[in-house]
Amino acid sequence: MHYEVVRGSIVGDQNTSHDRRRSHEHKKGNEDFYFVDAHNGIYILADGLGGHKAGKTAAEQATLYAARLLQEFKLDIDLGRYTSIQKTLEDVTRMCNKRLKDLGAARLEYAGMATTLDVMLIHNEVAHISHIGDASVYHWNGRKLKLLTEAHEIGETRQSEALTKAARILHGAGITHAIGLEDQLSPQYVEHIMLPGDCVFMATDGVAEFLTAREIAASLQSFPDVRTPLWNLVRKPQAVARAYARIHGCDVQEAQRDIGGYDNATFICVRRIPCP
Repeated sequence: MHYEVVRGSIVGDQNTSHDRRRSHEHKKGNEDFYFVDAHNGIYILADGLGGHKAGKTAAEQATLYAARLLQEFKLDIDLGRYTSIQKTLEDVTRMCNKRLKDLGAARLEYAGMATTLDVMLIHNEVAHISHIGDASVYHWNGRKLKLLTEAHEIGETRQSEALTKAARILHGAGITHAIGLEDQLSPQYVEHIMLPGDCVFMATDGVAEFLTAREIAASLQSFPDVRTPLWNLVRKPQAVARAYARIHGCDVQEAQRDIGGYDNATFICVRRIPCP
């Protein structure tokens, strides 16, 4: 085993005073779902769109179907029968999209269900990632945190990272691409070499939206004990709360009460074990 994994998920506080949620965040229970198969190097993260029907079902169905497909493809990949992992991941994403569309057509209660989906396969010390939606995937080498993915959403853009995130929380941002929303998908594909000590950090917007890159990096410094600093910042945001207070015209404590921990939050952190 060349990799070690830490993952976690918490349910957002649906009784928070925050009332400016994006349409897909009106959730009942935890609509995040993840899958880890460290033996085969498969890591999957999904966030069901609560503003659409059956968001929890969408996230679970897409995640488990993608996992099953990748586990079936993994032997062929190992044997060199698939020359393009990128095409394999794109095919998996599109097959998951078709599955949700078919389920929606077959059962009225599933009509219109949708989810974000991030699929990562680590093969020969390279992380291959397929991305759809507004989750975030980062690479951390112990010194520098790099965002690998782009959010598929409409929102206000500002120079300051904290201000950008605070503005999205306050004014809202709609997802432009998600599994189940479209007939045709073009997932973002990223690959990154994993050197000893490197981490890939996958996070739903319930984590990434409330922490700056500096705060995420500081949390990852404490690997493997990353849950405590992450959850503390999710429940009581710092830089983003200060920016939110500035925009909204309230004090920081009120901002923290308003936005802290209202969304479901899930992450997967995968680290290549450092050389002894």
